[in-house]
Amino acid sequence: MNEKEEIPKEAKESTKVEKVETAYKKVKFSYKLANFVAAVIALSWFFEGYRKISESPTVSHIMILVAGTLLTILFLGVHSYWIYIEEKSKGTLMKRIALFEKILAKSKKQEKSQNNEELHG
Repeated sequence: MNEKEEIPKEAKESTKVEKVETAYKKVKFSYKLANFVAAVIALSWFFEGYRKISESPTVSHIMILVAGTLLTILFLGVHSYWIYIEEKSKGTLMKRIALFEKILAKSKKQEKSQNNEELHG
């Protein structure tokens, strides 16, 4: 595409997701740091499990590898979710992720039911 050619306004607007007002606050740095440290530790378990399996594959070594893999994926997923809700609340979200949208919908539903219980109960 030429530098002089401009992208039509409709195309620009269609790629950006509209800003959605949410009640989500920015995730605290201490939570992000703790999550990052936990992900690094879990990743080290993955590498340790892989190294030990190379030496001698035993059940305990396989469990270390599996635990390290699953925990690393979990912590990275949590961090990704936090980034997603922050970007969505700022209005700079470029692509919707179905899994995160389902989690958001479920959490909003639980929030509403808790608020109704507080008001009526």
